[in-house]
Amino acid sequence: MPAFPLIDLLRRRRALPVEDLWQLLSPLPALLDDAAERDELPRKNLLTSVNLVFTVPVDSKTACRPVREWPAFRLRLPTGAKSGDAQATVINLGGVPGDDAVARFAALIHGLLGGAHRTDGAFSPVTALSEDANSVLRRALLGNAFASCAEFWREFLRTSEGDWKIVRIPGSCLGLMPVGDVLRLIPGGAAPPIHLVARPQFRIGRSHTQADWIARIQPATPENERRTNNLSRVHVLGELSGGKPALRDGNGEHASVNGSTFDALPLAADQLTPVRHEALLRLGEHFTLKVLPLLAAGDDFLVENLAEWSGFGRGEPVPEPHGAVVFAPPAVEPIQQEAVWMFTRLDFCLRRLGGLEWMPPSRKNPASFLRYGGCFWLVNAGLPTGAVRLGVDTLERGEAAPLTSGQTLQLGAERFTLELGSCPAPPMSGPASV
Repeated sequence: MPAFPLIDLLRRRRALPVEDLWQLLSPLPALLDDAAERDELPRKNLLTSVNLVFTVPVDSKTACRPVREWPAFRLRLPTGAKSGDAQATVINLGGVPGDDAVARFAALIHGLLGGAHRTDGAFSPVTALSEDANSVLRRALLGNAFASCAEFWREFLRTSEGDWKIVRIPGSCLGLMPVGDVLRLIPGGAAPPIHLVARPQFRIGRSHTQADWIARIQPATPENERRTNNLSRVHVLGELSGGKPALRDGNGEHASVNGSTFDALPLAADQLTPVRHEALLRLGEHFTLKVLPLLAAGDDFLVENLAEWSGFGRGEPVPEPHGAVVFAPPAVEPIQQEAVWMFTRLDFCLRRLGGLEWMPPSRKNPASFLRYGGCFWLVNAGLPTGAVRLGVDTLERGEAAPLTSGQTLQLGAERFTLELGSCPAPPMSGPASV
C-alpha cells in the first residue's frame, strides 16, 4: 500500500487548513496514547515517523487535494520503537521531551498548521486558529496540562474554528458496532417503512424479495395487479460508475419486459446512464418515479471521540459519491415502502404534520443518517431536546449514535422500530401486500 511520512505532506502543502488537520489526525490521539502506555513512542520527530498509508494506489496530486477528497487511508506508527532515554529523545521542533506524548502531538499540530518556531525556542501563535485554540495548543506544548492525547484533542477540537460540525458519541453507544448494509425503519402507524440501502447496486422493480424500491401500483385492485405484472421483478438497476450513480435497464443480465426511460430518454440494458440531476424515471407504461440526487463534495461531520468507538479503524473505504439518491413517486399516492440509495449521508428535517423530509447535504441541516465503518448512524445536529430518542435514551443536539436492530427510534411524533440486515426485506404482511 502507498505510504509516506507526514513531513512529505507538509513539504507539498506548506500548511494544512484546520479542516484538513481535523480529518487527517482524528485517529492519531489513540495511537499515541497506546504507544506511550507501552513505552513505544517513536524516537524521531512525529512529522517524520508518522506514516500516511493509503489503501489504494494514489498519484502525486492526491496530497494537494483536501483530505475529504482522499481515498481511504490510515496513520501508522513504527512498531517496536522504544522511547529510550528521555534526555536523549528530543524532537527537532521546539525541544519537546520525547517521553511527553501530548507535547509532541501538539508540536505536530503546530507544524502541520504552518506555525513558526522562533529562535528563542518559543512557539508563535498559529494565524489559522482562534485565540482559545492557540491557548489550548500552547498549554499542551508546555507539557503536563493534559492527561492524554485524547483529552487534549477533544479540547483542541472544541476551540478550533472551521466548517465542520463537531459531534460526540454518547458513552452508552461506544461499545456498539452493528454492521449491515440495509437499515429498515418500521413505523408504528400507517406510514410506509423506510429502507436505507448502502450497497454499490440499487434495484427497482415489483419483487418483494429482489428489489430495494418496490414498484407496485396501488391500491391493490385486479386492474392494478395486471399493470404491476407488466413490470419486471428488477426493472431498473442503479450502479456506481467512476464513483458516480448511474442507471441501466433490467437487472444487469437481462433487459426489462417493457423498457424504461430516464429524463425522457430510453435506458439501455448494456450501458449506464449517469444520474446528474433531478429527473423522472419511468418503468414500462404505468409507473413513474422522481429521482433526486442529494449529493455533496464531501462530508462535514467530525466525531470528536470516534477513536473511542469499538468499531473505529475497521478500514472500510470511504464511498463515492458523498450523499444519497432518493427515489419518490411524483405525486402523493400509496406506496409499499420508501427506499433510499445511500452512500455516506442522508440529511432530513421533521415535517410539521409528521414524517421525514429529505434535504440536500448541508451543515445547516438539523439531522442526518450517516454511513461509517459498515454501520448506520443518526446525528442530531440541531433538533431540540427530546425530539430524538433511541430506546429510553435521548439523543441530544450534537450527539451521534450507531443504529442497531431492535432499537426503537422516536423522531418527533414518528416512532419506528429498527431492523438491520443485508438483503431486501421479506414480503410485508397486511392489506397493502400483493
